[in-house]
Amino acid sequence: MIKKAILEKLKKTYKRATDDIFSEDCHIFNDDDFTCRLTLNFDKTLSITVKAELCSTDTQETRNNVTIKHYGWNAYNQELDSVIISQYSTTETINELDKIIPTIKKMIRKIKKLEFKERE
Repeated sequence: MIKKAILEKLKKTYKRATDDIFSEDCHIFNDDDFTCRLTLNFDKTLSITVKAELCSTDTQETRNNVTIKHYGWNAYNQELDSVIISQYSTTETINELDKIIPTIKKMIRKIKKLEFKERE
């Protein structure tokens, strides 16, 4: 795979994609909470990394009959904060250019399924 072909394929769906995607996390999606980085590997495969930094407030969940409450930390005031920032990162490697868009979409769905939601 060559960078030019990868970028052309990517731009058909993600118009904000630029050459920078091969060297840094880029905001190519409509949702600015998500970034993407591509790495061309020596074995001619492509590694895709999708990251998100998502905020929620006073999140609570229950697993195995255990209630878990998540809090953030306000470093300035040295106290608990109701705003939680969760960082997500996932990487997959593909060897066919036609798999790039479906793989990216699958990775975003995977992160969104894991995102903490406010629950009552």
